[in-house]
Amino acid sequence: MPSGWKNCCWRVRKFFALLALATLFAGCVTDRTLVLDAKHPSIEVKTTGFYVNGQPASARYILESLQDLEVPVTRVIHIRVDNDVTDLKPARMLMAYLAQNGYTRPVLVTERHAESAVKERSNPWR
Repeated sequence: MPSGWKNCCWRVRKFFALLALATLFAGCVTDRTLVLDAKHPSIEVKTTGFYVNGQPASARYILESLQDLEVPVTRVIHIRVDNDVTDLKPARMLMAYLAQNGYTRPVLVTERHAESAVKERSNPWR
């Protein structure tokens, strides 16, 4: 075989080896993000269970996500409760589970909000 052929095979093998490594490591990278503010919290309680970023999750997964993202235990964690949830027992159980593991400031929030407005009227005392 000519020497150019060996060079070509070596380059092709090297290319596929690098491609395989890149694919392997790209598949292992997970993007875990949690939004913990009151307006758009990532953790939700619905009638069908717990959700993180719209995906079903267990209480253990929520705790591991908080620990992996190094969320301080003193941080307020907003947990959104869906409007059609009537039984808050699962939400309270999640809060108790987080409290047992050091996260003592979870807060349940809903989309409901109160609005107030000042009505213009004349002052009768003038």
